[in-house]
Amino acid sequence: YFNDVTKALHVNNSVLLDFENNDPIITLTLLATDTYDKSLNDTVSVTIVVVDVNDNAPQFDKNVSNITILESETANTILTQLLGIDGDSDSMLTYYIISGNEDGKFYLNKDTGFFMLKETLDYDYGLRSYTLTVNVTDGVFGDEATIYVTVENVNDVPPLVTNPADSPFSIDIAENNEPGFLLYKIEAYDIEGGVLSFVFSNDLLEYGDP
Repeated sequence: YFNDVTKALHVNNSVLLDFENNDPIITLTLLATDTYDKSLNDTVSVTIVVVDVNDNAPQFDKNVSNITILESETANTILTQLLGIDGDSDSMLTYYIISGNEDGKFYLNKDTGFFMLKETLDYDYGLRSYTLTVNVTDGVFGDEATIYVTVENVNDVPPLVTNPADSPFSIDIAENNEPGFLLYKIEAYDIEGGVLSFVFSNDLLEYGDP
């Protein structure tokens, strides 16, 4: 509004000065008239440009992400891309991992939001799941999200023969034992829990007199 006493232009309704939701360019026409003769007047056009300020907090498009990855995935594999949305037109968003990456297995590009595998994973000897908290910020306001990573097993560890402990080994046996006589019990262990089978690696399936 225009103050006739101070001859100054003031904001009357600040709600209308919203860069994101209203036209940021406002054009006003001021009319100056002679108090005694209204026919004597002049006009001036005033253009008001509303400048954007950082008054909106960025938000993740998803606050929870679930990722399943094989332990055989190589380093630098892109697992997902995080997306922050900010109502302010000129905000520069930055992405960070806050917690859950203490062993440094993952990497989050601070500019692009690409969430990547930094180091290979090991289902058998490492963690099988991760819970990471990530943040997006415009320098003033921020938002957080959670990433759940589940590691799936790949059969990549050979079984280990535990009995006998040494190889090669020999067995002494008396001649003329009956068929089915127990010579030795072989024991083996598979850390991946697979079902083991035993065969003669030299393809000899039966032994007997020549």
